Order: sequence, then structure tokens, then C-alpha cells
Amino acid sequence: LEAMRLSEAYRTDARKQLDSQAASLAAGNTDRLTYAQAQVDYQTSEIAHLNAVVAAQQAAGALEDAMQRTLGQGVM
Repeated sequence: LEAMRLSEAYRTDARKQLDSQAASLAAGNTDRLTYAQAQVDYQTSEIAHLNAVVAAQQAAGALEDAMQRTLGQGVM
């Protein structure tokens, strides 16, 4: 869950940076390459966040499975 929270914070920061670069590009204060890099950074942060969400869901599912087994089940 901590990885999910950290990825969300990084994603939020990357979104702010992307928005800032978009405004700078529109105003002529930055170039397209800088804006494209901000887009890549945001997309990378989005993928990292989704990976963290999937990992948390998988961990929750594994915990649920473990809690539903009786003690000694599968031991031989």
C-alpha cells in the first residue's frame, strides 16, 4: 500500500509538471522536446501507479486466500 501511495504522489507531481510544460509550450517559453519529455514522465508514472495498484490487489487476494484455508491444509 505504501508503494501505491508513493506512486500516486509521483503521478500527481508528474501531472503538475506536464501541465506546467504545456502552458510554457503554449506561451512559447519551452520547446516541444521538453514538453514531450514531460509527457513521457507522466505516462511512466501512470504505468508505475497502475503496477502498484495491481500488486496491492494481488497481495490482498493472496492474503484472502491464505485466510480461507484451514490450518494444515496442503501440508504433507
